[in-house]
Amino acid sequence: MTKSSFSWAYVITNALWIFGLAVVLAAFGRHDFLAHTRKRKLGEFLRGDSFLKPLFQGLKLVAGAGMGMQKGEQTPITFKTRLTGQYNILEIE
Repeated sequence: MTKSSFSWAYVITNALWIFGLAVVLAAFGRHDFLAHTRKRKLGEFLRGDSFLKPLFQGLKLVAGAGMGMQKGEQTPITFKTRLTGQYNILEIE
């Protein structure tokens, strides 16, 4: 039997950044709904902590957990970050 090239680490890291994007989208959607139902400007809601906290938590998942945890030579797409020093290269083979 040959060893499969399937890696659970990739599934987990990709799930984390996708979940982070879902959190960001949900924060925008909820506050857009609140602005519409209360007949106020969206900008008023986007300045509050009820929007900024989930926004930054979602962005942490996208940037930190999703992209930062992937190793340079093991994935086709790597990103340069201050913490890891990886390069922003899209390798197409």
